[in-house]
Amino acid sequence: MVIKVGISACTGFDYPEAPLTRMIGYRVLEDLRPDETVLICLPALAADVEEDIEFGEKYPIIVIEGCDKLCCTRIFEEKKLAHNIRHTYNIQELIKAIPDLQISSSALLTSAPQVSLEIQTFIDKTAEIIAQDIDKLIKEENE
Repeated sequence: MVIKVGISACTGFDYPEAPLTRMIGYRVLEDLRPDETVLICLPALAADVEEDIEFGEKYPIIVIEGCDKLCCTRIFEEKKLAHNIRHTYNIQELIKAIPDLQISSSALLTSAPQVSLEIQTFIDKTAEIIAQDIDKLIKEENE
């Protein structure tokens, strides 16, 4: 019986979209599905921190990528945990693919402490999509 889903988000800063992955991840982890999720910290996983390795082995994983380099996925592959990745979100693709989540380039350049309404709306809507997928994933895994 699956009772948790691991969430791992990009930790990069190469692209302005990358920091959004962490904001979205924490919105899901802390506000939307705190009892159904665990954080799999990407730097800790890369450094072989036992707790994060165990989470990656034990739980299905949702990855939130910040760009097409797919660093999160690659680290899970290196740690032989990629088989537990159930869904991967790429923020750059979401920005392009979902018309009502469109955000401007200028909004992306805003620093995190001063998140615009446009960016906050994107974070909230994207986090809700991920939260709904968590619900479906838990239901499927428990059937």
